Amino acid sequence: LYNYANIAVQLYKSRCTVVQISLYNCTNLAVQLYKSRCTIIQISLYSCTNLAVQLYKSRCTIMQIYLQM
Repeated sequence: LYNYANIAVQLYKSRCTVVQISLYNCTNLAVQLYKSRCTIIQISLYSCTNLAVQLYKSRCTIMQIYLQM
């Protein structure tokens, strides 16, 4: 996944079923999600923190977030 648009699409299609994402543009951010009845149509990504917040508000279960700076 090289851009945020692809991430949004991937999450939407997978419906948050065990998704692992590496964001090279976000200093190696890895997000693992477990299945949840979640609908992600669009995500505004201004920072790694916003990604986590958006996913949380979308009612996905965020198991763990790794931020390596």
